[in-house]
Amino acid sequence: GATYISGLRQLVSIDKESGTPNLVNRIEKYDPVRTLLSYAKLNYYGKSGSETELQTNLALRNVDFSNYNISQEKEEWHKENDWEYGINILHNQPLTKTNILRVGALYNHWVAPEGKRYYVGNKCDVHTFSGVLTDEQKVGKFQFDAGLRLISGYIAEWGGFGIEGSAAGFGNVEPIKNQAAPLEWQSVLGASYIMSGASSLHYNFSGGTIAPRKGSLNNEGESPENEGRLQHDLGFRYKTKNRSEFSVSAFLAQRNNAIDFSGETVITEGDFEMELYENVDKRSYGVEMSAKFNVPALHSYIFGNALLMKAEKELNGKMTEDEQLPKVVLNTGLYFDYHHFDANVFVNYTGAYVNNRFVNKNWINQHGDFGLGDFISADATVGYTFTRRITARLFAEVKNILNKNYMTVAGYPDQGRLFQAGIKITSMSK
Repeated sequence: GATYISGLRQLVSIDKESGTPNLVNRIEKYDPVRTLLSYAKLNYYGKSGSETELQTNLALRNVDFSNYNISQEKEEWHKENDWEYGINILHNQPLTKTNILRVGALYNHWVAPEGKRYYVGNKCDVHTFSGVLTDEQKVGKFQFDAGLRLISGYIAEWGGFGIEGSAAGFGNVEPIKNQAAPLEWQSVLGASYIMSGASSLHYNFSGGTIAPRKGSLNNEGESPENEGRLQHDLGFRYKTKNRSEFSVSAFLAQRNNAIDFSGETVITEGDFEMELYENVDKRSYGVEMSAKFNVPALHSYIFGNALLMKAEKELNGKMTEDEQLPKVVLNTGLYFDYHHFDANVFVNYTGAYVNNRFVNKNWINQHGDFGLGDFISADATVGYTFTRRITARLFAEVKNILNKNYMTVAGYPDQGRLFQAGIKITSMSK
């Protein structure tokens, strides 16, 4: 298949009162944006239930970036073209009637001849490799699964840029050339116990490492260290005969050397504001609950879920409360589907939290940390689906019904109530 997209994108401007001076003083847009995406998939079904799937993809992007400096009344533009291709292969092999082995590999090559964002004027050329191995085993009422993924690559060339007003010891950032990318690993281990046809217990462990984004810097002008993550989940699930569901789970996530925004930024020679990072230990734990009730008389499902969480981070050798994550997130809504008509209502409450990313330091000194969250939002959608000569859905939706200018990122309030309508064609008969 193939998809071609043509258009433009103007980036939302930050709030003038609280935003950093560099961001307040600019109007950015991508115009034009032309993208060609193509893919192909091939499946081979062998004996004894084995299956091999091969996927390939190709993307070509032709983008012009414009940056208008308001105070100088000056506009600069440059090309940010890039292209990439990749191949992914996955083989499923039943070893026994109760055991399935899966083996996969991925290769991707991405090139931006003239660089991107901070790295404009410096070529970016990166190869990525990964391999995965998983196994599933059923033993009576138990089901076990385990998996391991390794990720690495080769950086032929990556950026490099200058920093305005560089202090001693924090000079220009040299490009990376002909280096192996840091090795990352990710693992999973799970177990389920089917107590009856309606209820089950589940445990899942996941762990691994996450490398910093290529080109990321800490306050010393060096690359942050790899982050290590460990997470445990233990849950209970119950299903009724009328397809209602209920689940509850507890979780603990440990992030060692978490890659976190340090609160500091630098301005590159291209007039971009670049965030600096630090490694700090973090952890979070809490409870998740969800319920879905089938209401046949209304041809509807009513659902709700809740997340109650406490987050902590290391400060001066001690774990203290991390106020950058909300303690409570609540969702509820309704799904209706009857005789080709459908309607959805979704309501969300996100608890209070703080984040100073993109915030002017003078504003922080006067007002303290920038408060976010503590808002209710609601969306609704109605539609009708045709299933004759074509399969198409006419729809209309309203986002932010309550017309609240809430923020999830400092300085970027929601634009308010938004109405949309359209048609989506998924298939056509011959």
